[in-house]
Amino acid sequence: MNHPEAAEIDLREATQCLQKHFERVPPVGYVTGKTAIRDAILDLYECSMETAEAIVDQLESRGFARYEGDMAELDQGTLPWLFDPTPPCVS
Repeated sequence: MNHPEAAEIDLREATQCLQKHFERVPPVGYVTGKTAIRDAILDLYECSMETAEAIVDQLESRGFARYEGDMAELDQGTLPWLFDPTPPCVS
């Protein structure tokens, strides 16, 4: 099987898949939520851990995935991650 690289993944499509994957129970907490998102990407795309982490970083930096909590608290809160397949920074 040919495993995708991070640059080959359509971030909008990945975001829609994550919305569906987490529709009942969203990932919560910054670190634990980000880990859950990475694990979901691993399952969805059957890619390497490094690629999954790169995809999650891209999703976060481009506004497709956003943590609602206070970054200073990192994993102290129970606030969710939100997914937006059409973030404002992407035309």
